[in-house]
Amino acid sequence: MKLLNLLADEPIARLIYQETADPVVEAEADEEAELSEQETLEAALWAASRNPEGAEEAAALDALIEAQVARLFDSETQVPIISAEALNLFLAANYTSPLEQADIASIADDIEGSVGGVGIEGEAITPEETAELRDMPNEVFLEMPRSERLRFITAQNVTADQVASGSVTSLAFTFTFDGQFNPALQRLTTAGQVLPAEVRSVTSSGEVFSRSEDSLHGEFFTESGVRLLIIEGTQLTNIETDAEAIANVQTQIDQRLVTFETVEEGEDARTEGESLVARMALERNVAPEFVMGAFVAGNPIETEDLGISAEQVLTLAYRAQLENFLTDIDRSEEMFRQNYSEIVPRELERLSPEFAAFFLSRGRETSEVTTIMESLGYSADEIERADEVVMASPTVGLGAFENVDLMSEPGFSERLAEVAANIGTTPGNLMQIFRFETGGTFNPAETNSIGATGLIQFMPQTAAGLGTSTAALRRMTGTEQLDWVERYYAQYASRGLDGVEDLYLATLYPYALGRSDNFVLGSERSASFARTVGRQNPVFNNGGLVTVGHVRRSILAH
Repeated sequence: MKLLNLLADEPIARLIYQETADPVVEAEADEEAELSEQETLEAALWAASRNPEGAEEAAALDALIEAQVARLFDSETQVPIISAEALNLFLAANYTSPLEQADIASIADDIEGSVGGVGIEGEAITPEETAELRDMPNEVFLEMPRSERLRFITAQNVTADQVASGSVTSLAFTFTFDGQFNPALQRLTTAGQVLPAEVRSVTSSGEVFSRSEDSLHGEFFTESGVRLLIIEGTQLTNIETDAEAIANVQTQIDQRLVTFETVEEGEDARTEGESLVARMALERNVAPEFVMGAFVAGNPIETEDLGISAEQVLTLAYRAQLENFLTDIDRSEEMFRQNYSEIVPRELERLSPEFAAFFLSRGRETSEVTTIMESLGYSADEIERADEVVMASPTVGLGAFENVDLMSEPGFSERLAEVAANIGTTPGNLMQIFRFETGGTFNPAETNSIGATGLIQFMPQTAAGLGTSTAALRRMTGTEQLDWVERYYAQYASRGLDGVEDLYLATLYPYALGRSDNFVLGSERSASFARTVGRQNPVFNNGGLVTVGHVRRSILAH
């Protein structure tokens, strides 16, 4: 069976049954424990990938394939949630061995015959749009009207209006355009940025994610505070809309905006730009005053004429920049709730002092956070409570590295400070990572036995993805290599790199950023892969399963 032969290739198999939630994997699981039925099937799949022509586990593979194809249906309605056309794009983009197009088309036909079409007529993407999307960064994507974004990243090209109407009950996301995967767009695009305000809750991998009842465009969280991530292959079902709830939230926003625009006698009236910023903040359930002090103070408002009237609007670039800032608050809320589950992060749209400090402390010294908090109207008692949160975020001082030769390299310390500020961490944290990764040599040409090179041990494929090579990196000075260090970490800066342990997770296993200490590295793919990750990184748990907690404790111990 052609589908069987295709799924015998590991990259395609991983693509088709990609998990978007974290499977439950116990950190203390016995390495020699009996494999579950699913793990047995997965093991058969790996075996077939090494010997696809004569695999003895054909029956097991057939069962695995059948189980994975079933995942293309909504479990309750049995409505297909991915089209053969979308699958065809995935296969073409991810299959790395020679495969005739006729075979891909035949396999797609098999899927079409098995699961049918999606039953949703979207608005097709034009060739010109596809060409732009292949390399489009998130900040440019956010310059599009909110109502336009969804159709570009769903397999069915479904529009926001279709979803808002309640006629769409399931979605499948893709960041592959004309056979080319766009990792930069996937990395920073969130559910809150693309799903219409009418959507109040969704289900993904069996978990229910909901928006705050006070938010129009906020992110989606589980009751325990886990944020919904959308990546290649993410499937949403049970999409629930509520137009009446939206009307109530809009009324509250209008009333709150009137309060914001009312100033004391003698004070300058709010500008049109300030009112526009305030509305965007309230739509994300964030107090306008906080945004004015924490964002606008360092990023002056940019407006332009609407064209047909004297009305002012925020420039597209400024709107995108502000939307990313507001999204970062939601991203930080996920991490905050995981670390401080006993503290409520917001009271209506006001950020609690602890959460405000947690968010503001990214890449800032404690004194700077205190100054900003004072300007935002937090009391002395609130700031004192918040300082405990700021101090709890592990950072490393630069003084520990003053005798390292690299620090005396011309231009290095200045460029190090720039990179740290740009990615939201401290120079000391970066130096600690360089120390850990190079084994204390701080040698930009340091290369290990598997070819990882440089200050953060770039793997060959990672270097290539950034636009360079390990050979080129070995020839660079430390100062020159910092450009590539910044380029690497910039991909994850929005997820919070203020603590040294977060910076190291971005270096070692970026998927684990923001996960709880109990999350097992590799478990998002399978239990067997998690064991492989453990064996490849024995420094953290003697070859056993590696959790985020193991990594944190290890890097902090150094």
